[in-house]
Amino acid sequence: MTTALSFQEKSPLFVGVDLAKSVFQVAYQNPKSSRFCNRQLTRKEFRRFLTEHQGSLCVGMEACGSAHYWGRECVKMGHEVRILPAITVKYINQGNKDDRNDAHCIWQAMHLPSIKTVKIRDESNQALMSLLKLRDLIIKQKTQLQNNLRGCFYEQGVICGSGSESLIETAEAQVKELREENKEWSELIAKVSICAIGLIKGQAKQLQTIDEYITKYTQENESCRKLMTIPYVGPVTAAALYAVMFDPGNFKNARQFAAYAGFAPTHTGTGGRITMGGIPLKGNPVLKRVLYQVCLSLYSRNKRMKNQAGQNENTWLARLSRRLPVKKTVCAAADKICRIAWALLHNGECYADEKSTLGIARIKSKRIMRRHMYDSIITLSEEAEDNKYNR
Repeated sequence: MTTALSFQEKSPLFVGVDLAKSVFQVAYQNPKSSRFCNRQLTRKEFRRFLTEHQGSLCVGMEACGSAHYWGRECVKMGHEVRILPAITVKYINQGNKDDRNDAHCIWQAMHLPSIKTVKIRDESNQALMSLLKLRDLIIKQKTQLQNNLRGCFYEQGVICGSGSESLIETAEAQVKELREENKEWSELIAKVSICAIGLIKGQAKQLQTIDEYITKYTQENESCRKLMTIPYVGPVTAAALYAVMFDPGNFKNARQFAAYAGFAPTHTGTGGRITMGGIPLKGNPVLKRVLYQVCLSLYSRNKRMKNQAGQNENTWLARLSRRLPVKKTVCAAADKICRIAWALLHNGECYADEKSTLGIARIKSKRIMRRHMYDSIITLSEEAEDNKYNR
């Protein structure tokens, strides 16, 4: 056998693939000669290798860029796909990290009896996640730009108020004053301010466009509408929960989804003594960020309402806040919302106060979408409030 393209076995074959942009490393064992092959294929050759093989292949690949795309392509060709977590492949590697060793480790990991695999996502789910990541990036860049402009004025002795609107007003007023003074460096500061203001306004406009599309998307999506019946969960948070969960059938139970989202604490121990750790870095950063903001607002609201006619004194959140610090309480609430979200989509129901121990049913807020609003259209004012809250 001279090339991988001439491989025409009819029996199923385990194939470990190290994905890349142009060159793919393919590792497999010839079932006839028991000879192990580990070779490079170009993008065209790899596609021909998958297409021309007569039997069904079991293709394993690392969870990385383009893994879901190639997973969908392999399924279309009639092959079985196993997308393996990168951390699992890393632990198997005993040599140097290169394409040959990576492909070999992927092939070895495919034979493990209890290996966890990543479910293949469709194009629409990946597109929604890309939109949420872009929104997160725009918010980050907007914050960086505002801080840069504030620092520029702070060096000139000008203190800007909080908020982007106050910053823009202060910057425009300073530009006008500087040009009237007509100093040697005035035009330089004016140029910096004008450029920064234009970028901030452009980012705000793009962010508004994305928020409007996400609001429209969540109104039309039945799963997102169910998720928005959870207190304090707006369009952006519902879209993030739906994008990360994708299909509740991918998780055995609600606890497994909460751990996948990254809100289950780590633990370590030996000899029967288990020590609980903190919240791990794993999980989707977009979902973790918006859920943390949601639960922090929920916690603050619960604290403000606790002295009004003895409300919320015996709720789960109030009892938890009395014995745990703020951040631990917020993360526990985020973990519970993840479990509630899985239960709603798994059972096909809406949020019900009597079935939940979240304990904020008495808090009245425009951000809370009740059951009778499930099939209704959210008004423009409520959309603006939800988008502002989730931003």
